[in-house]
Amino acid sequence: MWRFKVSIIAIFATFFSLAFFSITFADKGEGGQGGAFLRMGVGARAVAMGGAFTAIADDATTTYWNPAGLGQLKDPQLGAMYSIMSLDRSHNFLSYAQPIGRVGTFGISWINFGVSKIDGRDSNGNPTGDFSDSEMAFALSYGKRLTHIFSLGGSAKYLVHSLADNKATGLGFDAGALAVISDVISVGATIQDIASAITWDTDSEHKDIFPTQIRLGAAFSPRLIPIKLAGDMGKNSGEKVKCHIGVEYWLRQILAFRGGYSSKGIALGGSVKVPAGMLKLRFDYAFTTDQMDEKTVHKMSFIIEF
Repeated sequence: MWRFKVSIIAIFATFFSLAFFSITFADKGEGGQGGAFLRMGVGARAVAMGGAFTAIADDATTTYWNPAGLGQLKDPQLGAMYSIMSLDRSHNFLSYAQPIGRVGTFGISWINFGVSKIDGRDSNGNPTGDFSDSEMAFALSYGKRLTHIFSLGGSAKYLVHSLADNKATGLGFDAGALAVISDVISVGATIQDIASAITWDTDSEHKDIFPTQIRLGAAFSPRLIPIKLAGDMGKNSGEKVKCHIGVEYWLRQILAFRGGYSSKGIALGGSVKVPAGMLKLRFDYAFTTDQMDEKTVHKMSFIIEF
């Protein structure tokens, strides 16, 4: 057991050494803070917990938060999120996870963020009509439990950004590790947007490089009460460390109440589980402060377990 714990520590140490190397390399690239929509968080449950989900990662949204969490899933899951935002903006998410016995669990997901009805003007200030700005990421993920407590996973992403008549495409990668040490405590780590970049179809072929992000998280679930406490620390290339904390309380495993805090502000939300025959259906809701106009953002999502 002692040698096993040492091995786990060694794996996590190697993981984070690679993470810091990736961030250092990204800082020396062409720069820019592109791909902001990939750092907004998905799933009303995780958002309501302030984004502290790296060490939980136990539903279909784990394709985003920590692909290693796919190794925890025993049954297929479908998840989706819809956001109500101001200024004609949209932020949506869809994912599906399919366990395949001892092979592991595969997941596919889609993230979209866009702004419509942007007022177009020419160089003289004359109206040219409305146009849209849309960003998308399609991800293929895989996670596997290697031992009874330790899982690894990764994602490959196809990135698309459309702005008016121009378009940019590219690739990106995520990697994750998760150790569910017991039913009381778990720890997780992710490296998001490894070598993620898009190239525009303009004459200059301008390239936007997305900042690499690392996250380290821990979650604690005391045995005496149905509560879960979670905390994450995240670091983007070129930015300071950001902290995320969250709490989740279940009432009779039917209703959940959540709260969280991060640099984006306070978040609150909850869940309700609905009987649906052979299916397990959960509706989640969260609201938090919009960083752009300080109004409230409402996020609604569901998880179906087959």
